[in-house]
Amino acid sequence: MDRSAETPFDSECGAVPIPKTGEEQGATHIFLHDVVSFEPEFKEAATVPGRDRDIDKALVIAGAQDLVCISSGASSSHLELLSGLGIGPLPENVIRLREDAPSMRRISYAAALLEDAKQIDEICRKIPSTGGVVLNPYISTPENYLLAKEIAARIDREVPVTGGAPPIVSLCIQKHRVKEIARDLGIPVAPGETVELETGDGGMPSNLRPIEEAVDRHIETSGAVVIKSAIAVLTSKIIQVRKGPDSIHAALRRIEQTPGTSTYLVEVMYDVRVSPNIVFHVEPGTGPVRCVGITDQRLSPNLAHHGNTYPSQSLTLQGMVETAGRFSEWLQSESYCGIVGYDFCEYTDPDTGRPSFFLAEVNPRINGSVYPLSIMAQLAETRREGKKPSLRAFLSAKWLETHARSFEELKERLGHLFFAPGKSGGIVPYNTSFLDRGIIDIAVVGPSPGEVRALFEETRKSSLSR
Repeated sequence: MDRSAETPFDSECGAVPIPKTGEEQGATHIFLHDVVSFEPEFKEAATVPGRDRDIDKALVIAGAQDLVCISSGASSSHLELLSGLGIGPLPENVIRLREDAPSMRRISYAAALLEDAKQIDEICRKIPSTGGVVLNPYISTPENYLLAKEIAARIDREVPVTGGAPPIVSLCIQKHRVKEIARDLGIPVAPGETVELETGDGGMPSNLRPIEEAVDRHIETSGAVVIKSAIAVLTSKIIQVRKGPDSIHAALRRIEQTPGTSTYLVEVMYDVRVSPNIVFHVEPGTGPVRCVGITDQRLSPNLAHHGNTYPSQSLTLQGMVETAGRFSEWLQSESYCGIVGYDFCEYTDPDTGRPSFFLAEVNPRINGSVYPLSIMAQLAETRREGKKPSLRAFLSAKWLETHARSFEELKERLGHLFFAPGKSGGIVPYNTSFLDRGIIDIAVVGPSPGEVRALFEETRKSSLSR
């Protein structure tokens, strides 16, 4: 296994080209990256309401020969921009799905495809007649396995699914179970405890006293705690509590109004200086397990993810990479394969005064950092071939607000800032499908963090100018 043990990460741009399972056999990947929510038992999975078009992000991860399923609302002009930068699949390998909003039916894209034999046939017609085939979802779910089985029956070849089988993925989205595994592996986690609440009618919590008592037990350590749902669904919130009755009462009111959640983590809240995200790729069986990307998360005051930056400002990356590698080895032993992300927090240990870290969360799926990491790796490879100056920094912005309502309007506002082969830096939009709502995801790339930050500020002003 390659954990990059001697140096935390050997890359000028923050990523190596994102590997894909079965790559050594020249496998064609079918990307189906809808963001789904589900119960831990995986009885069903559904595309997250309002986020059907997140599926288009997979365009920036796919290779030229891969197949990418996208929403019918994707912009052709955006596809042309990516193609001109050498990013994404060949135009003929882009498949616009007819089901544009499966979340309205409370199903996933995979479930929608299972109801549409003609569209499955269309996908199969684009699959090469020889070589491996892999279904590459945002996160593996039972529906993905059923879809892979349907495709396999049509092409008479095995179609594995990247990620883990539902039981291991189900385990890893449960933060309290991840903490138990991490402790067993000798990986540091935040002090705290798991609290199970009783629920009444409608799944509403009926007694919040256990949460209040847990807060009392841990708040003296640092003067603050965080309360979070133990299930790592996309809608889970992190509640910060500081000493004082007003803060704890406000937190209890929020929990009291949250149906369907009964398991919480109460953890000591440290003054976190940086929160790195470490991305590993796990090959099946005894294949390589290696670090493929390191970034710092851009977090809001409420600790929501707003993007990533490279290079990392962490002082403890060596230990983070080593422990992430250890967890990845465990995942491989449980038959997990593909991309997995690790969120860490770095803080100053109050007892020693030295920088320390703990593992906050495991993402058994494609996480938000993978898309800009893939953009950066592909641009860097193109520039190396052309012997252009290196790209050494990037910043990604999730859901950047803009007054533009189409890609054409975006080009009018920001086209002068778009990255091009002859430029030293620029922006690369990587999800334009929500422009009708005035939001967009972008990666800002450049030769240094300072230049990237300046370019991002200029982008933000231009995107909202009248």
